[in-house]
Amino acid sequence: MATTAAAVDVVREYEAESTASLRRDTPDLRRDTPEGPWLGLDIDDVVAAGEPFPLATELLGADGVDGAAAWVTVRQDRPGVEAMSQPQPMTGAGGRWEATMPGLAPGSYRVMVEVVDVPRCDRVTGHEVVGVIEP
Repeated sequence: MATTAAAVDVVREYEAESTASLRRDTPDLRRDTPEGPWLGLDIDDVVAAGEPFPLATELLGADGVDGAAAWVTVRQDRPGVEAMSQPQPMTGAGGRWEATMPGLAPGSYRVMVEVVDVPRCDRVTGHEVVGVIEP
């Protein structure tokens, strides 16, 4: 059985400087919310190939967004592929928009959402990767 002194020596070997600044655990570094407006995206991570799928976005951290509009663009998510869909308008108002995306071939896709005419910053963007698989 180990002695107390031996256990203390082992613990000392694991001793290091605080990592609170990396974890943002100090009040001056804690950032629970971004400084400006941001998008919340509601989209499935995986969808069935060839099947339309819903997408919704909400503009958070901004006021007076009645004149804002949202657009969605899809592109295949692999190196060297530049082909993108044409930006498609999303329906909705008041900071929340929805769209139904057309069915896609199997693969990985980056779904990019852009909200324009946002007060104080003009444009807010967000993206998510969606996997499309055979059912």
